[in-house]
Amino acid sequence: MTEVISAVIASQPARRKEILIGLDIAVGSALAEIQAQEEKDQKTDDDSSGKVS
Repeated sequence: MTEVISAVIASQPARRKEILIGLDIAVGSALAEIQAQEEKDQKTDDDSSGKVS
């Protein structure tokens, strides 16, 4: 993955910052989705831990 990113940046030096910012946003969004799913899963696990309402 890093090799691909490096190759793209090398082929587009004038757009280096724009490419990296876009990549940063995409990675941040993906990580946020993963974290939200993990928190949802944790809540589901907590809710089904055998507690009686």
